[in-house]
Formats: sequence, structure tokens, C-alpha cells
Amino acid sequence: MVLKGPFTIITDPSGNQWVNMTGNPGLAKGGSGDVLSGIILALMIQSGNLSEAIANGCYLHGKSADQLVELKHSDKDLLATDVIDGLASVFRTFL
Repeated sequence: MVLKGPFTIITDPSGNQWVNMTGNPGLAKGGSGDVLSGIILALMIQSGNLSEAIANGCYLHGKSADQLVELKHSDKDLLATDVIDGLASVFRTFL
């Protein structure tokens, strides 16, 4: 289960919980949850581990929004498509 809010709370069926602190109010727009679902699905297909896919997907989704607001957007004009476009930059931070 993913509970979105100022922080994202992730709970797996065993009761384990994680708190993701990335993200900002710019994600509170139509389509943002669809982007998150797509990221999680892509990670699930790659790893097969549901808990890791959800936790990592929430992090990547929020980090993309954080970087975009820091560099060129405000939380008012950030769109779901911008979050998708910002993922490449987030992935480059892991290299």
C-alpha cells in the first residue's frame, strides 16, 4: 500500500513500512499517480521484488519532482509529463 501525502508511507503485506521523504506539492496534480504506477510496474518487471519496486519507485518519482522544482519548475507549473522527462536526470545521479 502506498499512502501519498507530505511524506509517502509504504506498507507491505507483512507489515513492514518505509517512509519516503522525496517529492513536493507539484505532484498533487492529475496524472502524477499514473506516472508513479508506471514507474513501480517497470521496476517490478525488472526486479520481481514488490516491496523494493514500490519503495524505489516512490523515491524516483519524488526525486524527479524535487530536481525539477529545484532547477526549472515551480510546484505550480510541474506536470506529470515533466516528472517522466526528469527521470533520466535522476537515473544519472546513480552513475
